[in-house]
Order: sequence, then structure tokens, then C-alpha cells
Amino acid sequence: MGIPIYEVDPLDVRSAADIFNKFRISPYDCIHITVMNRIGVTDIISADKDFDKIHLIKRLDPKTIGETYETSK
Repeated sequence: MGIPIYEVDPLDVRSAADIFNKFRISPYDCIHITVMNRIGVTDIISADKDFDKIHLIKRLDPKTIGETYETSK
């Protein structure tokens, strides 16, 4: 399908721990945010509103992503 999979390195874990300590969101979310930041991804499609607490990324709600896409054309 052509979707890249990125490894989590020890520095990612340390950065994720910092995010966890600051925002108290899921450790899994913290890993996603850390890797996204490292590879330059700024948008995530997720229903998880905890991502809204992180200003490094933009959460796109899967319920409204189609509506948002249609209105931006």
C-alpha cells in the first residue's frame, strides 16, 4: 500500500516522556507526536481529542475530514 513505517528510537522515547510529563496524555499518543515531529508530519487523522492539547500538530477529525476537504476546494 506504500505506507511508510518509522522506527521509534531511544531519543523518541525520551521526548515522548517529556510530552507525557507536560500534558498527561496516553504514552502511545506521545510516541506518535514525537515521531511525527521528527519526520516533519504536522497533521493526524484521529478522533482522539487529546491530540488537540499539542500545538505542534493539527488533529483532523475523521467524522468531518470529508467536509473539511470539500469546503477547501
